[in-house]
Amino acid sequence: MNIRPFTEDEAPVVAALISAEEERLYGRPGRLTGADILMFLHWSKEAWVWEEDGRMVASATYGVHGDAADIRGIVADKGRGLGAEIIERGEAFARAEATKKIFAAAPEPDSAARALFESRGYREVRRFYSMAIDLIEAPSEPVLPGEATCPAGRSRVPVADTRASRRIHPVPAACNRGRSSRWSPATGC
Repeated sequence: MNIRPFTEDEAPVVAALISAEEERLYGRPGRLTGADILMFLHWSKEAWVWEEDGRMVASATYGVHGDAADIRGIVADKGRGLGAEIIERGEAFARAEATKKIFAAAPEPDSAARALFESRGYREVRRFYSMAIDLIEAPSEPVLPGEATCPAGRSRVPVADTRASRRIHPVPAACNRGRSSRWSPATGC
């Protein structure tokens, strides 16, 4: 087994590993491309590949976001301890970076990954859906009811005359100078 740093030209191979895993778990082909892998790579401090006989069998990235380390990995050859090795390396990375916590993720149907995480003391903190749509034509420009423009040169923001809306869309500070702190649909500020 050879473990070495990831190179950018391997992004399509990593994308193919992830896509194959998605097909195995969800019964549909994955959508990730090599370009997607490179786009996400800038959030990582380290990226590694595991290869055997010239074939990539696993890959992982390790990053730091605030006070947390982030571990992401894909294992093509299951049941050989590669997932555990990815987690061990990620935990060592987190200690070296002096982070206070670690976030690791796996697709929800991957019961082996869940069992591995739980055996090491990890607990589930959230689930989410990753959704996509193939557009056959350009999307139409959204029309927001009651739009106004802030005279301070701010971008257009939706205006609604409710207290809840003001909590969600606070008045920009530039619009508050010398004016009421209440949002005015008449002036846009």
